[in-house]
Amino acid sequence: MHTSVLSALAATRHMLLLRPLALTLVIALLFAAWTALYLALSPVLAILRSLNRKIMRPSYADATAPGPTLWLVLGLAELPLCVLSYLLYYAMLRLANYMKDTKFATTRWQDRVFEQIDDPNFLTSCLLFGPRWNTHSNNHLILVHPSARLSELRIENIVQNGFSWQVVAYGDPPTGRETLACCGPVCGAGDAVTLLVETRPQHRLDFSLALRGYLFDDRTSARLPRIWLDGVLLTTEEKILNTAHADVYRSLRARQTFVHLVLQFYVFPLLCFRRFFSEACVRAEYLPVPNPDTQWLYGPVFKGYAMRFRISVTVLADHLVFCTVYSRGSMPVDRLHDMQDGDEIEPADEDGFWALRCVRKDGGPTSPDVLPDINVSLHRRVRKKDAPRWALSKVATAKKCD
Repeated sequence: MHTSVLSALAATRHMLLLRPLALTLVIALLFAAWTALYLALSPVLAILRSLNRKIMRPSYADATAPGPTLWLVLGLAELPLCVLSYLLYYAMLRLANYMKDTKFATTRWQDRVFEQIDDPNFLTSCLLFGPRWNTHSNNHLILVHPSARLSELRIENIVQNGFSWQVVAYGDPPTGRETLACCGPVCGAGDAVTLLVETRPQHRLDFSLALRGYLFDDRTSARLPRIWLDGVLLTTEEKILNTAHADVYRSLRARQTFVHLVLQFYVFPLLCFRRFFSEACVRAEYLPVPNPDTQWLYGPVFKGYAMRFRISVTVLADHLVFCTVYSRGSMPVDRLHDMQDGDEIEPADEDGFWALRCVRKDGGPTSPDVLPDINVSLHRRVRKKDAPRWALSKVATAKKCD
């Protein structure tokens, strides 16, 4: 009996080792196939894109679903590349589930983008687990090790003018993407807000907390709230949210690699042809780690087209609106922060996609009722000579922790 148990354990260990090896082989074959096909199709795709660009309309009233902007024949020509890109993305995502992150902080809020920006593996990991970079807030994370499935957290109730924040609990870190609970500041609630987090039996006990903080009305820094688990202080190290740290996002486009493009290649056609897919499918692919307290608009952006925004006064009275433009490799190339009615992003230098975030100034949940009062349109025009090119800006970032 003892021998059979040992044999079963040994077989299980071998299976656990074989799975990553098999996935690695699959990833290598998919990447090789995508590269070969891309090189073979590039001349045809270049011609089709050039012809398609000439017949596109000068403006599109709805940038979230601009209609048939791309020829169906162009979409069909890219379809094999999109399928391989999609398969490669999920193969790498599954492989990453076997590679546990050892750099996850447990005693302080960790600004992972600012602290690990020079690690190329970290950039690829972000494209797998949270590909729509939030360039308006340096997301801070912390890993929680509870002793039971149900945990009672106490979040310091920081209520300050010019500082909006939300804390979201995600299951099975660092690779899990299931939202377990969320909260924000509450006026008149006392010194702390209670957050109950329950993990599922099939998942690990551990979970992660993500804090998204937004600074506005000329505020440039704020102390992040402290966290207690079952009465014990988790965040024993103080952390400051600083607007200067967001400058790291300006360097990401220059760090984009061929691998990043391959992983995210299927996203642009998915948004262009979203009328052929359910909205739930498109949203799940585009926003794999959404913040439930945020409302979103998103869509494709095209080279030579500017984005223009119309936002009602009622929305701006209680909300913050942000927009980020991404390359086809999902690296930020431009943004508008704390937007106002009539704002416009300069014409894009390349095809890609965009994401608009709308959050409440008081940190509470944002109602989907705000979305009809926000309109995003596309307009073909020439970039102004003196217009700044955010993606090409040279930014010197001081790498130090608060």
